[in-house]
Amino acid sequence: MKDLSPARHRPVDAMKSPRFTGIGTFMRLPHLRDLTGVDAAVVGIPFDTGVTYRVGGRFGPAAVREASRLLRPYHPEHGIEIFDQLSVVDFGDLAVVPGNIQASYAATVEGMGPILDAGAVPLAIGGDHGITLGELRAVAARYGPVGLIDFDSHTDTWEDYWGERYTHGTWCKRAIEEGLIDVGRAVQIGIRGGLYGPQDRAGASSLGLRLIPTEELLRPRARYERCLQRRRRACRAASAGRTRCGSATRSASHRRARARMLGTDAPGGASWRRKRCGGRA
Repeated sequence: MKDLSPARHRPVDAMKSPRFTGIGTFMRLPHLRDLTGVDAAVVGIPFDTGVTYRVGGRFGPAAVREASRLLRPYHPEHGIEIFDQLSVVDFGDLAVVPGNIQASYAATVEGMGPILDAGAVPLAIGGDHGITLGELRAVAARYGPVGLIDFDSHTDTWEDYWGERYTHGTWCKRAIEEGLIDVGRAVQIGIRGGLYGPQDRAGASSLGLRLIPTEELLRPRARYERCLQRRRRACRAASAGRTRCGSATRSASHRRARARMLGTDAPGGASWRRKRCGGRA
């Protein structure tokens, strides 16, 4: 009897077709809009004109897909071959409208509809952080207020920028106001960097968000302080001409030169602190 069960979708086998060949979908998954039997769908949202400083995130979906050619399906620590468990496709990009954030929100809600209607989990690639509001509107319309795990340097709970209430720095406050987030199940991790004042973090906390700043994330603090002390001693020795100092700083500088910083840069994250501590957090 012919097997009529839905096909399980997985990446092209790199041992049969070199990873630099073929169309650049995420992990070389099939590019499909038919979501029958699909567990998860990767979708690009290449919108970046909600930023307040530097654009460029519109190229994020394409860049992530290209880099993902090197990903392999087996997770050694968990002993799981991902695509033995899940059927996944690349849904392609949503048709956002550059320069028009409200139209792009509407396109996001409409574009994510078929994925959610099929019961698949959308795996979105942006794009600036403002696209999250469109995603939350689409998901909450079907499931009600959702929990949020947000890895970010900023809380994105400002009221507005230059009178504009919809930007990459305001999406989280708008989402809470619209009832899209269950703040009892919401946490922001890695908050760091310079602030305009103490009200920046206090305002986010007053909305009910739990904040885990980078300094708390990287505890025990005593270990971090010991790293800084070693670094200071090495620099003092270097200034006295006894040894060299600065390899970690150079590495950080070279990393910055290689990386394309987008949106609003914020130093002080986990990788930055490891660099300052000579590679140890």
